[in-house]
Amino acid sequence: MRSLAPTPGPPLPARPGAHVWVVGDPLLAFASADGGATWTTSHPETGEPDPPVFRSVAFGDAEHGWAVGFNTIIATGDGGRRWTTKRLRTSVSLYAVACSDAKHVWAVGGQGDEKNVPFMLASSDGGATWTERHIAISGTLGAVAFADSRHGWVLGDDPHGPWAFILATADGGAHWHLQYKAARGIQLVRVAFADARRGWVVGGNTIYPASRKYGPGLILATRDGGVHWQPQLPGDAATQLFGVAFPDARQGWAVGAGGVIISTKNGGKTWAPQHAGVGDRGLRNVTFSDLTHGWALVDKWGLVATADGGRTWIVVLPGGPGHVVWDVAALDATPAK
Repeated sequence: MRSLAPTPGPPLPARPGAHVWVVGDPLLAFASADGGATWTTSHPETGEPDPPVFRSVAFGDAEHGWAVGFNTIIATGDGGRRWTTKRLRTSVSLYAVACSDAKHVWAVGGQGDEKNVPFMLASSDGGATWTERHIAISGTLGAVAFADSRHGWVLGDDPHGPWAFILATADGGAHWHLQYKAARGIQLVRVAFADARRGWVVGGNTIYPASRKYGPGLILATRDGGVHWQPQLPGDAATQLFGVAFPDARQGWAVGAGGVIISTKNGGKTWAPQHAGVGDRGLRNVTFSDLTHGWALVDKWGLVATADGGRTWIVVLPGGPGHVVWDVAALDATPAK
């Protein structure tokens, strides 16, 4: 496996109380309680001979978090040092998990031979019990975000359409309605909401088969909770985008193929490029715990971090043999000075 050399710059300063978590494959979880300066590693036990890949992780506070994979949800109540496992009775691929606090959690994915039957589980007791939610549309659910315990959005894709879609709920996921249907060939990959009204979705055109290159990127934005979605980024301005983060309603970041990272300070009216120092390696997701501290996944095998709002990025978790990282979550519990 390739190693990734850190970009020049000072080491990442330790910030006690700044928590970061990364999950990966096989059965791998990293946790940092000082903003990524130091890390601990755990290996959750599922009791399965063929362990699942954990594709998504979310934390409601510094102690309570969840990660999901094929037919499996794991949970921790001590910040990621130990994990418990819940195996689902049906054959389900879970692709994303989100929470609004330490009690309200949602996991989404697909089931069926072609994974085109939507599947959602919801919990209001921190994952002690889960309830299946009915989604009256065909397709796999690939991303989920909740602004609070009632207002949420999921991204899905119907392979028989083919078209991607956005669904929304205002009652914690008991009922969902279609908000947006994308044009043919468009992928909707990640969703982020700063509050119950202002949100962003990123994606782009699918890979062109002849060239094996990614098509133009896409950013959609809403100021009314998804009643209306408007494009913010011209289609030829960036390549396919895979991650988006908005710690508040004005300042945000999006990342994508070819090492692309762009940022905005005005809610997405204008975007400017930043330099992650990873060459043409793809950035697969990004998260910010506040307006200055952020983390981005590099090609599923490394993690870069910034402590200055993205002006400089350094490697804090380089790739190594035998593991792949899939998702990152961050939460800043550092006391205000």
